[in-house]
Amino acid sequence: CPTMSWALRPLPQPSSLAKLADSGTRETIKSAASAGDKALGFNFDAVSCESCKAFFRRNAVKGVEAFKCPYSGACSIDVSNRRFCKRCRLAKCFDIGMKREYILTEEEKLEKRKKIDQNKLIRTLESLQLLPKDLTPADLADRELLSDAELQDVKFILDAYARLRGCEAARAPGPASRQL
Repeated sequence: CPTMSWALRPLPQPSSLAKLADSGTRETIKSAASAGDKALGFNFDAVSCESCKAFFRRNAVKGVEAFKCPYSGACSIDVSNRRFCKRCRLAKCFDIGMKREYILTEEEKLEKRKKIDQNKLIRTLESLQLLPKDLTPADLADRELLSDAELQDVKFILDAYARLRGCEAARAPGPASRQL
């Protein structure tokens, strides 16, 4: 996923997909351009497999210059030999269009996790019909709902509520026992 301040930055244009689509069939798009393994989607603005996504996240900030090619400097990177030369593999990642600026910092990861937790809370409150009638979910998503401590308290209450419902449903069989 293209990220780094994901809520503030517009999504990148899928230039890598366009290049692959122009060159052939759907099977071409499903094959990762970096290591030739099965591609599951866009990672850092390029079609790549999960292995190359993880490799790029770990090594892109160091740059190609941080590694030395043990061979001629023009290794052919594919599924069977992608582990043998980090320099050529990283260079290929950059060549297919992967962008290091899409790697999240620790602060951005925390902010993204917090936003995900808040969205889960909103969905839970919606399903329990506990949202204020005058606020839409979009309005709630755009602002800070709860502090981290308050968010943890609500999660604890909702988990306890779910456990209680599970216990009551287990004690009394039949559809009438599942209503609170």
